[in-house]
Amino acid sequence: MTATRNNDCSTAERCLYLAFELGQNNWQLALAAGGGQAARRREVPASAVALLEEEIRRAKTIGEAIWGQGPENVDELRTADADS
Repeated sequence: MTATRNNDCSTAERCLYLAFELGQNNWQLALAAGGGQAARRREVPASAVALLEEEIRRAKTIGEAIWGQGPENVDELRTADADS
């Protein structure tokens, strides 16, 4: 999976980066909150829109913690996320 980076995001504008590789059987996702954070890579069954929405929701929660607008402990969020 390759990504094209746009540096137009500032601290005033919070950016959630999403990359999709849409296959016939599954979708590969890479989600990152910017700020040099490593992308979360996930795979969901093709057309599983509810699972896709859940992965985006999780990425936003982690992003909000990184941006200082959500839960304080980002490491706990990532650990809980890895366990699911």
